[in-house]
Amino acid sequence: MKPLFIVFESADGVGTTTQVSKLAKYLFEKKCHVVKTREPSYIFPQGLEIRRRLFSGELNKEDMLRLYTEDRKENTEKVIKPALSNNLSVICDRYKYSTIAYQTAQGIPLERTVESQKQFLSPDIVFIFRLHHDIAQQRMNTGREKDEFEKDVEFQKRLSEIFNKMPNLFPEENIVFIDASKTIDEVFEDIKKEVDKKMGES
Repeated sequence: MKPLFIVFESADGVGTTTQVSKLAKYLFEKKCHVVKTREPSYIFPQGLEIRRRLFSGELNKEDMLRLYTEDRKENTEKVIKPALSNNLSVICDRYKYSTIAYQTAQGIPLERTVESQKQFLSPDIVFIFRLHHDIAQQRMNTGREKDEFEKDVEFQKRLSEIFNKMPNLFPEENIVFIDASKTIDEVFEDIKKEVDKKMGES
């Protein structure tokens, strides 16, 4: 079977990380070897710098766009492409769509953010989770420290609006919206249906 490149996207507090783990386990049980990755990365300097800035408040939008793009280049060349070429499927928790949404929501023109990300691979499936911002905020109120973006409800609203535009921005890509208000198991069933369909095409 052709290896799959699958991406999970959303505004904050929606639950993509849980579903990434569930899908990796599901694919492994179907004898598909999987590499999980996430952006910003935890292994490349740019990703670590992004994470530091998210909690320190040093959020210059131009610097952040550059850092996200450089981190993605490293992750693509050193993790994603090598895995796919070795017949390993890749599940990525956030990708170019998050950079477009977050940096546009900060005020960089949409045309510029989209253009900056056109160089990157198109996934086989992009799951974009939808959840009302009030519910997402409740889910994030778990006692852990929030970064600057997670604290800003108006920013989260703008993010959702931009994510909703992705099918129009990337009409050739397989973008699937997921209703994240459902239970974890119900959400996963929706994901499995799309993944099984794509595996059947391989």
